[in-house]
Amino acid sequence: MIEQTFIYPFHHTILYDYFDDGEMECINDELGNLLSNSSVYIDEHHKKLFNESKTKSLCLDSQYDDRNKSFILNKIRKIYDLYLHRVIGDKNPFLNYIPLSNYDQTFIQYYYNGSDYFEHHDGAILTILYVLYDKESKFDGGEFVFTKYRYKPYLTNNCCIIFPSYEIHKVEKIFSEEKEKPVRYSINQRIWIK
Repeated sequence: MIEQTFIYPFHHTILYDYFDDGEMECINDELGNLLSNSSVYIDEHHKKLFNESKTKSLCLDSQYDDRNKSFILNKIRKIYDLYLHRVIGDKNPFLNYIPLSNYDQTFIQYYYNGSDYFEHHDGAILTILYVLYDKESKFDGGEFVFTKYRYKPYLTNNCCIIFPSYEIHKVEKIFSEEKEKPVRYSINQRIWIK
């Protein structure tokens, strides 16, 4: 794993090669199973995302009666261990919210040809966004943008970006010859202090 922390245009951290190969295989399996066996998460925000942006979204927490049954929910929690063991965190003061948080919620987004995610901010303290795509997927677009700054951080497959949830962001439209299956995924973990 490679960590890069930036202070411009605001403090944020990117962790590259976050999951190992075995973890990625299990995550991809779960993403596929969820897509075929789950319903789209529909609250007003995600209903708009589905209807206007062609992006499917699931609240991962609502798909399981026990969080321990989800490989994804268990593996994304390693961010807490990385912080507590000081593998990450020295340069980004926002990461100090990680051990203080006592509530989180996780969403999965499935991006297809023509999908995007409109400009918004997350209703949490800190957002941990994991970007994933099949290495064989061919697509253009899909850049993650902090719109206030017109800033596009360099995000690759199997990385996560940690940023304050109040920062306004979007995902630009994706273009792909693949018409039937998703070409890009994101796991959006939001943490709070209640």
